[in-house]
Amino acid sequence: MKFISTRGSGRPVDFAQAMKRAMASDGGLFVPEKLPVLDPKPAADSYWETALGVLRAFVPELEEAGLAGALQENYRAFPIPVVQTDAGTFLELFHGPTGAFKDVALTMLPHLEALTGGGETVYVTATSGDTGKAALEAFRNQPGTRIMVFYPEEGVSHLQKLQMQTQQGDNVSVVAIRGNFDDAQRGVKAILQEFSGQGVSSCNSINIARLLTQIPYYFEASRQLGQRELSFLVPTGNFGDILAGWYAKAMGLPVKRLIAVTNDNRVLEEFLRTGRYDRRRPLVKTSSPSMDILVSSNVERLLFHCFGPQETRRFMDELRDQGFYQADPASFRDFDAQSASEEEVQRAIRTVYEEAGYLMDPHTACAWAAWDQLGRPADHVILATASPFKFPAVIQEALTGQRQEEREALAYLSSLAPVHPALAGILERPVRFDRTIDPQEMREEFLRFMGGVR
Repeated sequence: MKFISTRGSGRPVDFAQAMKRAMASDGGLFVPEKLPVLDPKPAADSYWETALGVLRAFVPELEEAGLAGALQENYRAFPIPVVQTDAGTFLELFHGPTGAFKDVALTMLPHLEALTGGGETVYVTATSGDTGKAALEAFRNQPGTRIMVFYPEEGVSHLQKLQMQTQQGDNVSVVAIRGNFDDAQRGVKAILQEFSGQGVSSCNSINIARLLTQIPYYFEASRQLGQRELSFLVPTGNFGDILAGWYAKAMGLPVKRLIAVTNDNRVLEEFLRTGRYDRRRPLVKTSSPSMDILVSSNVERLLFHCFGPQETRRFMDELRDQGFYQADPASFRDFDAQSASEEEVQRAIRTVYEEAGYLMDPHTACAWAAWDQLGRPADHVILATASPFKFPAVIQEALTGQRQEEREALAYLSSLAPVHPALAGILERPVRFDRTIDPQEMREEFLRFMGGVR
């Protein structure tokens, strides 16, 4: 299968080229030329088999290269269970090595690098909290690769920051910026465009490999729940996670509704309801920082599938020049949209623990609050996207009404449930990366990194 730009320029490329460039040379994102249709009831008994059925439909050339073995090896390490509780059904995606749903896709990227021939690749990545650590850990000391991560200095949780600052590996670098995630993402995209085709890629969901490797867990949820039609509540910031669900639906999975859930940054909720995408507003810092985003990259892919490349280019130009665009909301009928305030997040965390003894992180709590607002329908699955141990102070405050320092909050949370291995002992690890720069310095910092790993 070939992959094309959402903005219509350039020739189709194969999967390896699309993955190793991340962005098309015209500034667009790569999408499949067509979406394959699968049997919604695949013959699978495990997650890796479900993933194989999905991925080989997009990259059949990798089957002979050893795709099945790579998937089996990768997903042997952590489960992706559906957990049914008295307070809802959760698809738990955070049992990977760093405690976030990003692990499901990013742990596969080194395997896909190897299956497509390897070579020297430098990954430059922006993060609003979880992508950075997952990418750093996935590529730590991987031969032929180096990775640099930029994160907003005040835009991630304390433990998310520590996860990155204490990262081990000889091929990694982590730099904070004085700005927000949108600033970091804008800088990364500029670097990718400047170095297009020169061995520079990204671990962000602008990379088609990230998106394709997130599709299988929607099929897996259906498999574990008896192959029935489901709706999914998806906490979403950059729109990649829920777009993967939309791809699954287009490929034949019986999905009833896809509900995009935001926090107090309601750009996506307004867009899906009205068709108007308007980034001209202050960014609100919330307890769910991975959703504190005003410019959601993967919306561009949805626009392409709904309106084609010419309209997509026009929308993106208007967003850049005017700060907004208006699309026909009728095209987004597969989606619903909800949001949750900080007060609703706190109440959700407390309610679910009281009703079911189940701990949720703030992002998952946004989705649960939306489910509660909808009347708690039984056929809805909530995507649990991060370990609660990444946000102990937020959760302790929700459960006790008191907010303490991270050490005390982590100890409190540890008395309620086993600590995720990724967070065990994190407060004792030595900080390796504490550099902070202005967004306009990102290019210079990247060039310094290209000259040799510090």
